[in-house]
Amino acid sequence: MPKLIRILSITVLLLGINLVYFTPQNVYAFQDPTFTVTSGTATPGAAEDITLGFEEPVGSEFGVTKVFRIPAGWDVAGGDMFIDNTVLGTGSFTGVIGGGLSTFPMTILNDSDLQGHKAHWKFSIAGGAVVLDSFVDGDINGGYSFSVTAPVAPIISTPTSSTFTLNGSVDGTTFMTNPTVAGDYVWEADFITSGGATITKQATISVPGTLTPTGNDVAVDLPNSVSVIFNSVTTAGVTTLTTTPTAPPAGTGQFQLSGGLYFDFNSSAEFSCPCTVTLPYDPIETPNPRIYHMEDSVWLDVTTSVNTLNNTVTGVVSSFSFFAAGEPSFGLEFIAPVSALLEKSNPMQVENESTLPVNFVINDASDNFISRNDVSVQVVNNSTNVLVSQISAQPLKKHYKANLNLKDLNLANGTYKLRVKVGNTTYTPVVLFQPI
Repeated sequence: MPKLIRILSITVLLLGINLVYFTPQNVYAFQDPTFTVTSGTATPGAAEDITLGFEEPVGSEFGVTKVFRIPAGWDVAGGDMFIDNTVLGTGSFTGVIGGGLSTFPMTILNDSDLQGHKAHWKFSIAGGAVVLDSFVDGDINGGYSFSVTAPVAPIISTPTSSTFTLNGSVDGTTFMTNPTVAGDYVWEADFITSGGATITKQATISVPGTLTPTGNDVAVDLPNSVSVIFNSVTTAGVTTLTTTPTAPPAGTGQFQLSGGLYFDFNSSAEFSCPCTVTLPYDPIETPNPRIYHMEDSVWLDVTTSVNTLNNTVTGVVSSFSFFAAGEPSFGLEFIAPVSALLEKSNPMQVENESTLPVNFVINDASDNFISRNDVSVQVVNNSTNVLVSQISAQPLKKHYKANLNLKDLNLANGTYKLRVKVGNTTYTPVVLFQPI
């Protein structure tokens, strides 16, 4: 065999993507190899190039086998999608061969002889002087892996490195597809010696958003148990989530923040609400959570349900801004005459020409009455959630009082809700009423 071919045969063994490497077997000295994976913009659902690379420092023993694992969520086209010798990607390998550091070009080719596998790739080194087989197995739900076996190659020595790119699309056909759901996706590479010792290295690609298709009741999953359900999406796009420990300019609310984070959403999709938002909460820190939404510099309690099994809290909103999960700082209770009217009917019936004293109590965690000068009662249209009026509540000895003058309000027929606001935060329960 010509010397170049023999050297190339040895070199190819080091091609990271699961190419197998052999060195003298009396030494095992991994010197912390590195592994990298990069993508362009990591746009969800896009066909995008993926570049993998590794380095093994001088003095390190080659990994006899390198196994690369693609995380679930990524999709790889099957070998039956392309004809023989279609170029799927390119790269290079560098190593010390015969005493000198050499770099050889590499081309990844398709082989339609699948032999029962998802795909069959051929790594062609130095223009085909050496060709190694690699078989791909797995699926989008469980992830993929691929490997190559090569003969013993004692001539190659470190330092070695390889970088190769798998193309996002090939001849107009999608080859590598990014996940459609936002998250941090961990790729892995095993460096395995002939004796079976293994070092696993990881590299992460962050997909910043979730693909948001057209349709009705479109559910979008985001990282950390966060989700959004759009009532309707007319133009597809991408929905992203931003978290921050810093409160928005309107300030912190009258609640204990759960998990130390505020949430904000952005979507390039065209959508309509009502929209359902679900956030995680810490059951130890905030065992009685609510979900709050910032609207016009006020933290509105928009809670509709709490899932104590999954530790999530859900609310419905008509727009997007900052959200937070938290536990109210105070307890709220409506007392007579409101409580008496509610016993008769709910929604309670209030005469149009009357003035109703809205009395309620605000207590702290120790059940002590809290007296503040920034408490009010809001009148809100229950159908549109539009604020109709806000009435200042006066702190008395043991409770608050706000006079609801229906004659002055001149409300149209319908159902309204009374909502208490403490500082910049609304509280529950709310009271429904109808003018008669």
